[in-house]
Amino acid sequence: MTAVASAPKPMLDLSGQVAVVTGGSSGIGLAVVSELGRRGARVVVAGRDPERVAAAAARVPEGLGVAGCDVRESASVERLFDEAVARFGTVDLLVTSAGIGASPRSRKGLPIAMMHLSVEEWDDVIDTNLLGPLHANRCAARIMSEQGGGQILNISSAPAARRGYAYASSYCASKHALNAFTQSLIEELEPLGIRVIAMLPDMVDTPMVQGTQLAAGGMLRPDTVGAFVVDCLAQPWDVRFDQAVLLPVGVGSYQQKGH
Repeated sequence: MTAVASAPKPMLDLSGQVAVVTGGSSGIGLAVVSELGRRGARVVVAGRDPERVAAAAARVPEGLGVAGCDVRESASVERLFDEAVARFGTVDLLVTSAGIGASPRSRKGLPIAMMHLSVEEWDDVIDTNLLGPLHANRCAARIMSEQGGGQILNISSAPAARRGYAYASSYCASKHALNAFTQSLIEELEPLGIRVIAMLPDMVDTPMVQGTQLAAGGMLRPDTVGAFVVDCLAQPWDVRFDQAVLLPVGVGSYQQKGH
C-alpha cells in the first residue's frame, strides 16, 4: 500500500495581527518591526528614545510608538500594553527584544571581568534581560488567555544561553535564566492556546557588539534574524518549538565559538 503524503499546512497570515515589540527601535527589534510591517501586522514599538521609537513606528503602515518604556519597571510595561489595547483592541503577538550586554552605568565597556563588576551593574543587566521579559510575558499572557490564544517569542542568545563565556557573566546568567523561563512557559501556556518560542540567535551585528571583541567572529545580519523571527511566528499552529537556534554560515556549533 502506497502512503500518500498529506499536503503541508499553509503559513499563518499575520496581516491584521497586533504585535508588541520591546526594544523595537534598534538592532534585532527594529528588523522584526520592519518585517512584521511588511507582512501586514499592526505593530506597537516600545523603546526609551522618543525619536528612535517614532522613526521605527513610521516604518509600519499601522504602527504605534510607545516611548519612555522601561522594561525593568512593571508599571511602565503595563502602560505599554494598555496603550496597545486602547489603540488596536488586543495583542496577538509579543516579541521581547530589549536587552543589554553591559550596564549603562558602566565605563568599562565589553568585555567585563566578573571581579570588577559592581552589584548595581549586575542588576541593570539582569533586570533588563530577565525581569523585562517577565513583565511583558505576564501582560501578554493575560490578554491572550482571555481571547483564546496568541504567540510570545523571547529573544535570547545561542552562545550565552547554552554555555556561557568569559567576561560576560551577567549577560550569560540573564540569558541562561531567560531560556529556562521561556522553556517553562512553553509548557505552562500551551494549554491556553498560547505558543511560546525561545529564539537563540548567534552573534548579531548590532550596536551592542559593534566595536567590541565580540565582533571578531562571523555575525548574523539583523534583517536575517528579523525575518527568521517572523517566519517562526507564521508557522502553522500544529508546529511546536523547543528552541529556534540561528547560526551564521561557517560556524559548526555555538558551543565551539571562542568567545
